[in-house]
Amino acid sequence: MAPPGSPGIRVEDGAVRCSGSWTIDRIGRVERALRGLAWPRGAAVVVDASAVGSMDTAGAWLLKRTARGLERSGRTVTLRLRPEHEALLEVVTSSGVVAAPPRARDRPRVLATFGRGAWKAARELGGLVTFFGEITVTAARARTGPLRVRWRQVLQHVPA
Repeated sequence: MAPPGSPGIRVEDGAVRCSGSWTIDRIGRVERALRGLAWPRGAAVVVDASAVGSMDTAGAWLLKRTARGLERSGRTVTLRLRPEHEALLEVVTSSGVVAAPPRARDRPRVLATFGRGAWKAARELGGLVTFFGEITVTAARARTGPLRVRWRQVLQHVPA
């Protein structure tokens, strides 16, 4: 048995009946139920959400987004809501929050990847410059004082 306030969506008598709580803490279940719903056939769809007990902005946004998706597919949508939910849906619609946020473009990811690669190359170049600098300093010291070089130890590591 579903816990009290659990969202319910079913097709009954050619209408979509919604019930339960359409709030942010349950919106994932509502969205999954809407995605898996076998919508009634026909040009007109009635969404009866008068049995929805509580609805917040997330629920109103999801309901409006679903209605717009059905309208884009050429259907006429009639929403039946409780008066307080109608007022909330009106606020959500008038505030421009109905459309989904634009999809993040890949450009920031590409720039981040390029930046990481540039920093890695700069670190490697810095290591290479340090290596050649140390070789140069060591060679200069050996040239100015060849007696300070331990030739026996150096030559032991040279293969015959």
